Amino acid sequence: MKITPTKIHAGTFSAPYRVPFGWRRFIYDTGNRVFEIMDNLELRPCGTLAGFARKDELSGAAFHPQKEMAAYLTENGMAVSDFNGTILWEYKTPAAALLFSRNGEELWIAEKIDKDTLRVSVCDAYRGMENSVVAMKDPFYDSSLILYHAPGTVLMGLAAGQDGCAIWALDDAEAVMKHRDVFPHKSFFIPAFHPDGGRLLDLENDEQLFYTYDWPAATLIARQRDFTEAKWNDEEGEALPGFSLVYLKNGQAVVQSASYRFYLFDPEKMARLEELVIDGFEPLPTKEIFPRLKDDESLCSQLVSLERMGDVLIARTGKEIKNQALLLFTEDELFRQIMQ
Repeated sequence: MKITPTKIHAGTFSAPYRVPFGWRRFIYDTGNRVFEIMDNLELRPCGTLAGFARKDELSGAAFHPQKEMAAYLTENGMAVSDFNGTILWEYKTPAAALLFSRNGEELWIAEKIDKDTLRVSVCDAYRGMENSVVAMKDPFYDSSLILYHAPGTVLMGLAAGQDGCAIWALDDAEAVMKHRDVFPHKSFFIPAFHPDGGRLLDLENDEQLFYTYDWPAATLIARQRDFTEAKWNDEEGEALPGFSLVYLKNGQAVVQSASYRFYLFDPEKMARLEELVIDGFEPLPTKEIFPRLKDDESLCSQLVSLERMGDVLIARTGKEIKNQALLLFTEDELFRQIMQ
C-alpha cells in the first residue's frame, strides 16, 4: 500500500519520544535550532539550545509542554533554558534522560551514577530544587535510559542490549520515590499506547514477538505464539521485527521490520497486514543504502522511525540517506489513505 506524506521538510531533525496529546510539538536539527510543528504542519523557527551536547538518540532534549523552554544534556551535565539562549539553571550531573511533567512545573532527571547505580529525581522545572528522589541498582549493567509519559504515570525504559531491557513505573508522590518493574520477567522497552490510554502494544525483546496489554492494570490481552504466527519470515527476507511502534486511533498499529520497513498490524489478531510504502521514499536494495554490504540485494527502508507527536506522526530518513527529510502525517489523513 502506497502512502503519501501530508508534508515533507528537507533536513535532519530529531524529536522526543512519545509526545503526549495537547503538547506543543518541538523538534530540533543538527545545528541545535528548534522548530515547532504547527497545525498546518509547517515548521516555525523558535530559537536554539545553548550548549546542547548530543550524546545519543534516546537522551537528547526534553521540551516544556506549553512554553518555549527545554531541558537538555550538556558536556558537564544538563541545563534548562529558553529558546533565546538564556540558561535558567544548570546541574553538573551524569544525567542520561530528561522529561517535563505534564503540567510543566517539574522536571524528571534520570542519572547514571556509575554502570551499576541509577538515580531518578523530580525537580522544580524553573529553579532546580529536588522534590523527590530515589537511588536504585541497575538490574542489568550500564543501561541506556529513557523517560516518557504513560497514561497516569511516568515510565523509565532501561535497555542493555543482550543483557535485557525493562520498563519501570515511577511514583513521586512522596519525598522518597517509589518504583516498580511493570512487566517482571519480560523484556519490554518503549510501548506504544492507544490514544484512548486503555491499551498498549510492545515487542518482547527476547522472544521477538508482540504483546498487547490493557492499561493501567497491565493485564495480558493477546500475544503472538511463535514465529510462524508472527509471519515475519517471507520471500524478501524480512526475518525479524523492529522497535518502532505506533498505535492508531482505529485500533490498528504500524510496526517495523528489522530492515526498517513499515507494516500495518492488527493487535487483536496479532497479524501483520500490508506493507506501507511511502511515496518518494520506497525501500531500496540494502547495498545502495549501506555500500559496505555490497552483496546484499534485500530491500531496506530509507526511513528509520515513525513516532507519534500527539495527533501528528513523524518519520525520518536514516543518516545514510543522501537527501535527509522529515515526513509528517496527520493521523486522520493517514487513516483516510489506509481505508481507500
